[in-house]
Amino acid sequence: MRKSVWQSLPFLALGCSALLSFGCSRAPEAPPKAVQVQADDTMKFDVTAFDATPGQKISITLKNTGTTPKLSMGHNLVVLRSSCE
Repeated sequence: MRKSVWQSLPFLALGCSALLSFGCSRAPEAPPKAVQVQADDTMKFDVTAFDATPGQKISITLKNTGTTPKLSMGHNLVVLRSSCE
């Protein structure tokens, strides 16, 4: 009986390594939610709110469509939780 245990040990190790290599692949990640925001010289944004789930990746693109030079009137964007005022 001892001999059969030692003989099967390499096959057990090979099976475990195969499971670790191929059997435990992660599910593909969902692409980030794309949010595109445009702002003009009146400091108004065309998107005022968007929804996301906790942990969801988000890609935010801010496009300035105004004509005022960036140095005199650049834009910024602040994202807060909906419970913030």
